Amino acid sequence: MNNLSRIKIDDNNSKNLLKVLLLSIAFYFILYNFTAVWKFLGFFVGILSPFILGGALAFIIKIPMNFIENKVLKNMKSQNKKRGLSIFLSILTIILLLVLLVVIVVPQFIKSIQNLEDKLPIFTNKAFEFLNSIPGIGKYSADFQKTYSNFSWDKAFLNIKDFLFNENSRVFSKAMSTASNIFGAFVNFFVGFIFSIYILFDKEKLSIQSKRLIFSMFKENTANYINKVFKLAHHFFYSFIKGQFTDAVVLGVIVFIGMSILRLPYAPMIAILTSFLALVPIVGALLSALIGFIILLIESPTQAIVFIVFMIIAQQVEGNIIYPKIVGSSLSLPSMWTLFAVTVGGFLLGILGMWLFVPIFAIIYTLLGEYVENQLKEKNIKIE
Repeated sequence: MNNLSRIKIDDNNSKNLLKVLLLSIAFYFILYNFTAVWKFLGFFVGILSPFILGGALAFIIKIPMNFIENKVLKNMKSQNKKRGLSIFLSILTIILLLVLLVVIVVPQFIKSIQNLEDKLPIFTNKAFEFLNSIPGIGKYSADFQKTYSNFSWDKAFLNIKDFLFNENSRVFSKAMSTASNIFGAFVNFFVGFIFSIYILFDKEKLSIQSKRLIFSMFKENTANYINKVFKLAHHFFYSFIKGQFTDAVVLGVIVFIGMSILRLPYAPMIAILTSFLALVPIVGALLSALIGFIILLIESPTQAIVFIVFMIIAQQVEGNIIYPKIVGSSLSLPSMWTLFAVTVGGFLLGILGMWLFVPIFAIIYTLLGEYVENQLKEKNIKIE
């Protein structure tokens, strides 16, 4: 018996040593051929991009779909009809919101650009008059104003338009090059959109099939742990996306109501712009405040100051009361790690990385916390 047990131990040690050796070789190969491996991953992700996009779209469409299916159409008996109608109404709602965004924002944005072109010279002259009245600065302001007197805003705007739209400009050629790829992007989006509908129609069946596959490939304990990780991933990603959209809408409504009460111009455009940019974690709301301030500064410096004070108050309310309630409580991720996740994700993958890394860090934080807690319990150590 002792010999058998010793053979089993030696066999297990050999298997573990082989696993470590194979992992070490694989890790060395990846590091040594990092550029080639990275290119291959990029190529592989490019092939799967329509399906990745479809999964992302399914998550977004699922938010209104669940509400419509469970609240609005809860008395409908046929599950297939209820699911189909819920998906259709959800997609219709999203399309209508996008159309509303374009209809409200684009005309007001064009109007603000026209106002900028008309009022910027007047605003600049008033700024020089103010600077000239300040002792000690007037001399330098006068010298700068003499240089500025040879500058033509009309010519500057004409040059900008020529730079953007001239056939020989790099911007125009870049736009033409981008336009040539629109068809391919449209095909990818269309495939992803159809794939998202398939996911939403069969999400319960796909969940069962995934569990069957996992339990067939791994031992029961390992399969249960993998299943737990997938449940956490679904919970955190769904909660984060739902929370971000809800928070963005709430902030936009607050900005619209506040600007309407304060009688500030461009309230619909700035409110929608704030909602749209608030989808970018942490920095989005600050960027919308800066853009709104610049737009209103040309219209009226006083109104711009009133707006920025109002936005500071609104963002304090949103950041300290609304956001923690809507997003923070569902993720249970401390603010420090949220900022870290946003920074790392933004550096690696831009805005998409910000969205991906916050839920990923929430998963890692939760699993690591559980592991530490279990280890401390096994060692009978209590640290308060």
